[in-house]
Amino acid sequence: MRIHLARDGAALGIFTEAEISAGLVEGRFYRTDLAWREGMASWIPLQEWTEFSATATAAASSAAEPATFTSPSELPWETAPGLGSLFRSAWQLVTKPLVLTNARLATGSVFAAAYFAIGILFLPMVLLSPISSKVESARVLALAEWLVLSENPQVAEIGRGMLAGVQEQGPAWATGCGMACGIVLLPLMAAVAGIFVWIGLRIQGLKVSFGRTVSASIFISTLLWLVLFPLQIVLILAGTVAPMETWLPTILLSLGAFALSCRATGCALSISGWRVVLSVVIWATIGCAFCCCCGCFLGFLTGMSK
Repeated sequence: MRIHLARDGAALGIFTEAEISAGLVEGRFYRTDLAWREGMASWIPLQEWTEFSATATAAASSAAEPATFTSPSELPWETAPGLGSLFRSAWQLVTKPLVLTNARLATGSVFAAAYFAIGILFLPMVLLSPISSKVESARVLALAEWLVLSENPQVAEIGRGMLAGVQEQGPAWATGCGMACGIVLLPLMAAVAGIFVWIGLRIQGLKVSFGRTVSASIFISTLLWLVLFPLQIVLILAGTVAPMETWLPTILLSLGAFALSCRATGCALSISGWRVVLSVVIWATIGCAFCCCCGCFLGFLTGMSK
């Protein structure tokens, strides 16, 4: 029977007895780690399990274990918060995401990091928003003109709708204000994304910490902003010259950021990154099903009204 392990309120994953015994010997698991399996009323430390008591005692005598449930955080931001440590943490996210396994990810700390990063990037983002909007409009316009030329009437109608949308765009100042509001709300949007990830993981049967999942989402998003912003600047400037040619690099950059985010979230929660991917797929499926149902219902009502 598989056994759930947790440390300091965070899930470590689900393992077999052999894997836990090996982990105790290797030092990957501690005798103070809490364990639970189906049928048990509560979580019990490994040292109190009959199956692992001998292994835990031997491991404790061969190597001293830390007094706390987790090892000290190695993240520069949590060691000494500051501008340099925040960028070093962002670099570690890319090169060594496993560093998040022992991160504290306290709520106050991750929000401070998020708004500190926003303070750094706010002005460049706002200044670039008009250029970015023009590039996106040029991309949509080129795609719409291509669709309008289609021999399929439905495809051509989609193209004409896109053209109308481009022509009805509001003034630049309104776009800038919307961009500024969106930037300020980025940490809250990342928190909401973390809530959805947590629900998706719970649907899969994983008992991960709610607070740690949300905090990990905010902190990982913050570090990704710092990493990706220079690349986004390059793509925006390149898009002013050749908007359509930057579609593929933009898509690849988005996919890479998504993969890195899932991998880092998995490390922070001590689970497989594929579980995080599956959580997103679950919500994408639910969203598509909801949109299809709503579309069919509205279509039915429209048909009834004629």
